[in-house]
Amino acid sequence: MELIREHWDSKSYGEFTDFLLQNKKEGFAEFAAKMIPTKYKIIGVPSPIIGKIIKQIAKGNFAEFIACSKTDYYEQIAILGQVITSSKCDCFARKKYLTQFIPLIDNWAVNDVTCCAFKSLKKENAEYCEFLKNLLGGGTYSIRFALCCFMNYYLTDDAYVDEIFKFVNEVTNKDYYVMMMQAWLIATAFVKQREKTLTFLKNNKLEKVTQNKAIQKMRESFRVSAEDKQMLLSLKK
Repeated sequence: MELIREHWDSKSYGEFTDFLLQNKKEGFAEFAAKMIPTKYKIIGVPSPIIGKIIKQIAKGNFAEFIACSKTDYYEQIAILGQVITSSKCDCFARKKYLTQFIPLIDNWAVNDVTCCAFKSLKKENAEYCEFLKNLLGGGTYSIRFALCCFMNYYLTDDAYVDEIFKFVNEVTNKDYYVMMMQAWLIATAFVKQREKTLTFLKNNKLEKVTQNKAIQKMRESFRVSAEDKQMLLSLKK
């Protein structure tokens, strides 16, 4: 199927869905369902195929693709999110798309791959900081989306680190997928902002399970020295 299109409508999107169904891999849906808790039906399209599809759609009229996208299948949601974050569009349009898309997220996989595809954030930190901050007042995947973006694209900039720790500290949502993202962000911050992270670990309002999971992740990292791994044990709650 031709995916670099000048025009998308309900008919061509229906053909696109048929294309996804034709590219399912035997047993893959069952395998994915064990790892990804989602209300959406999983077709079972392998990730390499999904990646090629997204790149092609983004080269065409992605705005029309976004406008006529459906939400019957997990793959449709995953592709939609990554088209939104990887396509070349201005901040105003992308924020509008994300505002409509984020409430559709119901699992860690769609959330995290959508954030990882958001490469323009490397150069547009300032433009999206307030937008992401506002997401922290939402539900589980609104919060996880914001934290995942902060983790991937903001920790190397000293101008944001203190504020990000403040955000992490103030999250009150106790959902497992929020707490695990808090832990992952802190563990990543330790590699990029060691001293600030140590200060934060010594004085915060994190749940015991969150802080201890962050320390576990640091101790499992090959980027953390043996000396630091031993020292971190003293900061467990």
